[in-house]
Order: sequence, then structure tokens, then C-alpha cells
Amino acid sequence: MNQNENIYKKVNRKVLVKSIIVGFLGGIFFSLFLLVLNYFKLIEINILSSIGKSLINNDKALFNWYGKIMLIIIVGILSIVLSLIYYVILKKLNAWYIGALYGFVIWILLYNGIPFLLRGNFIVTHYSVHTHINALCLFVLYGSFVGYTISFEYENELHNAMKK
Repeated sequence: MNQNENIYKKVNRKVLVKSIIVGFLGGIFFSLFLLVLNYFKLIEINILSSIGKSLINNDKALFNWYGKIMLIIIVGILSIVLSLIYYVILKKLNAWYIGALYGFVIWILLYNGIPFLLRGNFIVTHYSVHTHINALCLFVLYGSFVGYTISFEYENELHNAMKK
């Protein structure tokens, strides 16, 4: 096997593990920011409760402290999937705005697309502009964090492997 192929495989394995960790931590930070926005009434809908109602049958469990911790962990696990998608498709593009665009695409798909597919109506008509802007900013922040971290780690590991 060629030496460059070995280097790329080693770098890809390291960055894959770091992408999983970044995805989980990004999902946890996303959930915590979402809880803070919801607590201070900056966002009208509770996306975590929407996720929880589709996964958990007991509504009382969602509003207890252990229900919120379960939902934060579930969002962290779901975020791993989003970070792996970024890893596979966009890891070689090392710019912050690529991650921001990725967050915008996630916002379009998850925030606007899923409710339309499940309920048949647009979420835009039900909530205030402030809710949509706050949700957009949160998704763009998430995409920037996950995207730039994965791209930076890929470039950094590749650079360090080539130096050796």
C-alpha cells in the first residue's frame, strides 16, 4: 500500500472519531442554548418537547429534570448523524461560512421541512418573526461550530501527518 494512502486512512480515522465527539457536544450545546432561549421566552416553541413527544409516550417525563436530560442526550446522539454527514460531504472545505450554510440548510430541512411533511402546514405562519430568527441563528451557530471544527481538524491532522 502506498504511504500517502496510509496517511489519509489514519487521518480519516482520527477525524472521524473527533467528528463523532464534536457532533455529540454540538448537539448538547444546541440543546442547552435552546433551553435557555425557551426559558427566557425568546423562542415560542420548544423543539425539544416536540422531539420528546414523538419519542416518549409519557408527557410528565418531558417536564421533569430527568426528561430534559434525556432529551439533551437524544439531541446529542441525533447530532452525531448531522456531523457525520458534514464529515462525509464537506470536510475538505475549510471556511466558517460553509458551516454557516450547512446550518442554514439544516434549519430549512429540520425547522421548516419536517413540520410541513408531518402536519402539512408551514411553521412560518404560526409563530412570530423573532422565533424564526432566533431559531435560524441557533442553527447557523450549530452549523458553524460543527462544520468549522471538523474542517479544521481534518486540515490540522493532514498537515501534522504530512510533516512526519
